[in-house]
Amino acid sequence: DKDIKTYPDPTWYQTGSSWLYITPFGIREQLKYIKENYGGNTEIYITENGCSDTAGNLDDFARVYYYKRYINNVLKAIKLDQVNVKGYAAWSLMDNFEWSVGYTEKFGIHAVDFNNPERPRTMKESAKLYQKIINDNGFVEEHPCVTGGSKAVVISFLLLPLMFFLCVSMKH
Repeated sequence: DKDIKTYPDPTWYQTGSSWLYITPFGIREQLKYIKENYGGNTEIYITENGCSDTAGNLDDFARVYYYKRYINNVLKAIKLDQVNVKGYAAWSLMDNFEWSVGYTEKFGIHAVDFNNPERPRTMKESAKLYQKIINDNGFVEEHPCVTGGSKAVVISFLLLPLMFFLCVSMKH
């Protein structure tokens, strides 16, 4: 019993969980708070970060949106605020049983077919994004720019210096 009342901002995106809103700026603020209040060089490992949905689609673009923005804010905390983040793990690698809601909310970046006794796993779009971030060691965002009839590529958010925790290979 928290004995508190919450008032989420109506502009925040809600996830599949009634208690969970997408507020990427918050993770950066929390990381800065830890640095300022628990020692400037405290090693931080983010062991669960993610969001739920109830549809369970493979094209989980809300989760893609979530990870792009949260990981980018962790990167900002590292690069701009000098927070000593050493690790980051997605919540969760695969859909699973959530203790209070069973299988109705999906947190995984891999879908699990619970109707099949072999429980096959399938990568969602969020898993493909996470895999790309790991393979590229950070964000490489391409923006076609037209300059004199030719196209250029602007590369941003390079070199995310984190150790990503993976329990299974994300390659096919």
